Amino acid sequence: MRLTFDGTEVTFPDFRTNRLWLKDHSSEAVSAEDRLELQVYRRVEDMVPMQMITRMEIDVAGRQREVVIGPVLPVQSEGELFIPVKLTSPITARLENDGSLRLQVRPGHWVVEVAARSTGAVEVLPVPEVKAP
Repeated sequence: MRLTFDGTEVTFPDFRTNRLWLKDHSSEAVSAEDRLELQVYRRVEDMVPMQMITRMEIDVAGRQREVVIGPVLPVQSEGELFIPVKLTSPITARLENDGSLRLQVRPGHWVVEVAARSTGAVEVLPVPEVKAP
């Protein structure tokens, strides 16, 4: 059996279990460790309605992947405390209904900002319980 690709003969085609494997698994390089470092900063502007900007600095290493961070904004047990009004991100990002942030990350340093306003009078700013991404 012979295999040619773009006019060049492939000397050792990888046929396993009656299938042709187009990717060479034997020479695959070991990928870098998947790592994500996250630093979160908040700026609260005491006005009516109260404004909050959440700035996330994300350092990513390894492969491109999807991560979920959150909740991003403080929430009271009775309901929403802040409503997002603006999402700024150089990578694909989406705020979910539960307040978490879904990101399509790739290696590099990324800055994502979420601007929000309060839904009413704010007496206490609860710290959201954050799960590992």
